[in-house]
Amino acid sequence: MPDGAAPVLLKPSPALRPLLFEFARRRERRECEGSLLAFLARAWREFDPSPFIFNWHHEVLCEELEALARGEIRDSVINIPPRTGKTNIISVAFPAWLWVQPEERQAPLMGPHVRFLCVSYGSTLAEVAAVKMRRLVMGPWYQAHWGKRVQIRADQAGRSDFGNTAGGERISNSIEGGILGRGGDIQIIDDPHKVDGAESDVERDRTLRALAEGLTTRITDPRIAARVLV
Repeated sequence: MPDGAAPVLLKPSPALRPLLFEFARRRERRECEGSLLAFLARAWREFDPSPFIFNWHHEVLCEELEALARGEIRDSVINIPPRTGKTNIISVAFPAWLWVQPEERQAPLMGPHVRFLCVSYGSTLAEVAAVKMRRLVMGPWYQAHWGKRVQIRADQAGRSDFGNTAGGERISNSIEGGILGRGGDIQIIDDPHKVDGAESDVERDRTLRALAEGLTTRITDPRIAARVLV
């Protein structure tokens, strides 16, 4: 090419475009399956209109959750300020990412069969996170990549509680309401009490009692069960 000449960009032929699209789709799918952080960065736009702005704590949280999914840790306590994306990462992206794991990576806590019990201090807050995950899982991007692996059951497709055809479930409610007779492989306790409730001895005791007496028995298999407390 002569010095100073502009590079010539060749457009792919119409026959090659589907092949290139499929190559890009498979590469994105492989990258997202292998990294919760990569999945989070791409999936964010599917359930949250605000832009995803990466910060170092996102990587730390994703590494912690991946270690929990692999069975390296059983209990994780995460203390983090509000408005840092914690609910989107832990209660929305993380369960959706675990469900898409390919067969060769699936384990007791990795794969579409995993059941989640997600609780917060109020049922409305718990439902907001559930709706976001449901929107993501049922959306066109997720289904284009993993629709053959994850299909929401028609008879279990509620806003707060939904399950897939592989046996996985996401059940959500308040920490004190409606958890009897229900359980999960992974418990996600996201904001177990309000900010002002943390200053109340009565509210703290009530939350601790629910954690110690209620949620400890709401697991499907105590040998593998894990818990995330935010």
